[in-house]
Amino acid sequence: MMKIKKRKIIIVIPAGVFPELIALCNHLSHEKDFFDEVHIWANTYDSQKIEKINNLTKRFNFIKIIPISWEKPTHGGWLGIENIGKFMSLCTTDDYYLRIDTDICFIEKDAIKKIINCRLKKENKKYFMIYGNIINNPFTFYKYQQNNILKNHPVYEKKYANASRCSGDSMLKIHRHFKDVIKSNNLKKYYFKDYAFDSKELKIPVNVICWHGKKLRDISSNLITNNEEGVLTNHAAQNLVCGDALFVHLSYACQRTEINNQRKLQEIKKYYLNLSLNNIFI
Repeated sequence: MMKIKKRKIIIVIPAGVFPELIALCNHLSHEKDFFDEVHIWANTYDSQKIEKINNLTKRFNFIKIIPISWEKPTHGGWLGIENIGKFMSLCTTDDYYLRIDTDICFIEKDAIKKIINCRLKKENKKYFMIYGNIINNPFTFYKYQQNNILKNHPVYEKKYANASRCSGDSMLKIHRHFKDVIKSNNLKKYYFKDYAFDSKELKIPVNVICWHGKKLRDISSNLITNNEEGVLTNHAAQNLVCGDALFVHLSYACQRTEINNQRKLQEIKKYYLNLSLNNIFI
């Protein structure tokens, strides 16, 4: 167990879809030495979904369920993302947090240790958020191409590092590429030097982010009333991408709507679920 004096390392997961959540929990079960707690934010008012989320604790005893403690809005459409900022505002100012999206479907061995250590480095205290190196993320598409990976893919530009720039076709290609790379036992191919950026110049999706609790103190009220990703990516601050903390992100909504053959997406999900059970790759 990684120990920090009088501090905890807490992984938080906005609850979402299955089997992606199962694959993520499988990976976390192999990384238990690197965190103190895992909190699943049960972001739903549906009793059946709540029961399904609660049942995860029977399979993964390191999980703690954090339920919604506020009323569902009585007007307007409710999408669920409105609650994530409210959950974030409940975080303490003392502990370290690693937020992982539900559809992070692969975590390389020691990636959690690497991103936490990156957060703890004295020289990195100035950074607001530490990001993971996320396969299937528009910014990393750009970085991989800078390192002569994905040369035959559409050219990505750093300034356009937002989810809408990630197509369904690029999603299928990067997952195929990952399969080939992991077979050759060469995941370091995706690594790059830690990359500092200013949120005023670059917006990167928050698939995997790590922060110290006090970093949210000044924006807590904004998180409660606004879309959390918008608040985090628009907050004027310096951030850092940890280039050797490797994670795989399944898909963005805009990618899923572009895919004509949904069978391919289901095959990808099955592949990562099986991979999460296979210690050879973890």
